Amino acid sequence: MQLQLSAMYLFAVWAKLRGTTWNNGTAVSYALRVEEVSRIDLPAWFTQSEAVSNVLTFGTLATEVALATLVWNRRARPWVLGLGVAMHLLIDLSITVGFFSFVVFVGYLAFVPADTMSRWILAVRDRLRRSPLAASPTPNPSGPDPVPAPHRQTHPLRLPASRSRSRPGSPRRAADERGEARERRIRGPQWVHEPG
Repeated sequence: MQLQLSAMYLFAVWAKLRGTTWNNGTAVSYALRVEEVSRIDLPAWFTQSEAVSNVLTFGTLATEVALATLVWNRRARPWVLGLGVAMHLLIDLSITVGFFSFVVFVGYLAFVPADTMSRWILAVRDRLRRSPLAASPTPNPSGPDPVPAPHRQTHPLRLPASRSRSRPGSPRRAADERGEARERRIRGPQWVHEPG
């Protein structure tokens, strides 16, 4: 997926540079003046300004070259992807391109590391849980309803995770503890049923 996105921008720049409007800096000006695809009516001073047209046209080319090449640099990646998001949002706001921009945004997710994506998802989940718009259950006067702990079946020849043979301080033990902590964050608080 990452290679496809990089190739898409590389071939887009290559195709644009073969024409004349992208080379002389007027391509964006023409695109903004086509009424059939225009979403908003921009003022004439904006669409007919040579300086604005040059900045937007060459800025688009520079952004696409960066998205094809600099996105592979880990330090530059967040900035380059941010430029790509800004470029596609501006395109989508000014002209009708269907859902192409949003498909590209989904493709950008291939460049986000898995641990970063997990952090973002958990942060959004936690924020939604704290939101005043989140539906809060009506309190039960006799206390919370106990929910039985889920029954875990293990393979007969495997030890459960709690009885793992990893030594304290070993990398495997640390990985097991991180995995258990991650599971607790994902599951949220669990009520344990105590027979009474």
